[in-house]
Amino acid sequence: MSQGSLDLMAKSTVPEEPIDLNFAVNVVKSFSGLRGGLIPVLQQIQNNYGFIPKETIPIVARGLRTSIGQIMGVITFYAQFGTTPRGKNIVRVCTGTACHVRGGKRVVERIKSMLGIGHGETTDDRMFSYEEVACLGACARAPVLTVNDVPYGAMNAKKAEDVINAYKDTEDKGSSEEASGEEEVKA
Repeated sequence: MSQGSLDLMAKSTVPEEPIDLNFAVNVVKSFSGLRGGLIPVLQQIQNNYGFIPKETIPIVARGLRTSIGQIMGVITFYAQFGTTPRGKNIVRVCTGTACHVRGGKRVVERIKSMLGIGHGETTDDRMFSYEEVACLGACARAPVLTVNDVPYGAMNAKKAEDVINAYKDTEDKGSSEEASGEEEVKA
């Protein structure tokens, strides 16, 4: 594997922990010889580890007989994949046109300020990861954000702060229940 390929991956401020690669090896074996196995393999690795560890990429390349470049192309193309540890709560804020013209920039600024991180980053305690996305598909309720894929619409800076604080409060109480707010978008 070339060091240049791995240098393209985002750097994390979160300390790295040793990775048990047995899961990745077994997943790759289960897809060995099957066409179209790359995305399902990456999805399973992502679901197990919470991200795609750089140590798993050569395992996938060898097992699926593909190049590291092709794997990195898939990882960097699809927003669902990440190469750095993500937080327990994934916060996504829409920066698309509808959200932008309805004050989404203030929502972005408030959340970044509250969490102390920027786009693609994770808090040191791994409680939150923050991402800005082009569209969340709820333009009629703009500005919109999601936490762990739970949508919250008609946001402003104060409402966004309340949503984030609800997730912080849930963690402080030791509960694994998801926070919910009255501004949640009903599907």
